[in-house]
Amino acid sequence: MAVLLPMRFSDRLISVFGSPEAELSDARVAGTLRGSRIEGVAYALMVGLAETYFLAAAIYLGASRFEQGLMAALPLCAGSLGPLLVLRLLGSFPQRRRVVAGGAATQVGLLLFLALGNLGGWLDVSMLIAASCLHQVCAQGTGAAWGSWFGDLVPTELRGRYFAARNRGVHAGIFLGLLAGGALLGALEPGGAGGGIPSGPSLGFALLFGLAGLSRALSCVQLLRAHEPRYRGLPAPRAALRFLRTERGAAARTVLLPVAALYFTVYLASPYFTPFMLEELGFSFLEYMLATAAVSALKVFALPFWGRAIDLRGPRAACALAGVLLALVPLPWLWAEGLGWVIFAQAFSGSCWSGFEVSHFAVLLESSYRRTRPYILAASSMLNGLAQITGSLCGALLVERWLHDLRLLFALSVAVRLSTALALARTLAMHARSFPQRGLLLRSPGSRDARDDDARDAREEDARESERAG
Repeated sequence: MAVLLPMRFSDRLISVFGSPEAELSDARVAGTLRGSRIEGVAYALMVGLAETYFLAAAIYLGASRFEQGLMAALPLCAGSLGPLLVLRLLGSFPQRRRVVAGGAATQVGLLLFLALGNLGGWLDVSMLIAASCLHQVCAQGTGAAWGSWFGDLVPTELRGRYFAARNRGVHAGIFLGLLAGGALLGALEPGGAGGGIPSGPSLGFALLFGLAGLSRALSCVQLLRAHEPRYRGLPAPRAALRFLRTERGAAARTVLLPVAALYFTVYLASPYFTPFMLEELGFSFLEYMLATAAVSALKVFALPFWGRAIDLRGPRAACALAGVLLALVPLPWLWAEGLGWVIFAQAFSGSCWSGFEVSHFAVLLESSYRRTRPYILAASSMLNGLAQITGSLCGALLVERWLHDLRLLFALSVAVRLSTALALARTLAMHARSFPQRGLLLRSPGSRDARDDDARDAREEDARESERAG
């Protein structure tokens, strides 16, 4: 009886939350992929309502330039610990869906905490930064587990178009969240963000964070309804290190540092576009919303083109091109004065980031096997997070001590971005021959060829592990 009771309790948990299934039918896979696009929109509304306004909220609370840099980059750096935590969890508890849903539920609690802090008037910059750090730990941790989960679900030959289509819905949701957030702040906080430390509660930010918490709660429910394929858990860390010494592992390993270097150069200037708009150009919250929404609008427009490019030419060629274009993002800011020019700059940024995000993710999926994939995603997240915080603080130091002008910082960022983007392009080209080009138009969703590719990957991985174990 002492043994049976825990088993019965576990059975109840499985009946409520579900468990990985040995083999999923095509109908369940298709339903899960459709549901994931709905979940992505709910998640995106949370991002548009809350995450995109974290820095604006810090400025509203009177953050210094150094605190602005911390607000922009420290949560991303702290968030890199999330995948490491997820690796520990998956090592002893191989249930990716529950890990992802648990992280989402924690974010709901944090957003409600921020809503109450703004409503009560007791929230300060340090509390906002701390909550944002924990929020990012959950975001990046669940992102690594989600990437492993859906990297297994989506057939190899569909990845470019599926993830581009899902990301298109995500950015449409962010766009709607931005519009709603800007409208609320414009109506409830008409004084803008540049007036120093406010006195009393902030109803505008309280509503934003409260609605964002509700959106994330809806996303969490959808995650619990999704199906998860069989997952054998993580291999030992030494197996992941052995993988990195293979030809395919080298292709993954050699791209991690160049991408992190690019993120470092990007974050020299990227955190300071928002202060430039709100403080130096004197934008209202409504103008800030319009400028920021242009990023998401162009991501929605550009993603189908990037998705087709990935599937037809391969993710490495698309990532190389997107990286070079990303280097040119600060150029329009050098002479931006009014709202119209800033919207153009933001639109160009959105079209470049849409390609880089989806192609970089596809490169990591292509360069890893199912069981080693969480290690690769965690390493990427950790390195990029360290690069972001280092770049942001270096940018703050440059402005405070030497440059004294954000436009000079933007110009410097273009030069160093371009050099690292070209180095990344060369690195991607070196390993492109290891991966055959594919034509998505030749294969239909869920086709036998697509499933055979995934099965072959799994067999190759198992064969390598058995050979080394023997």
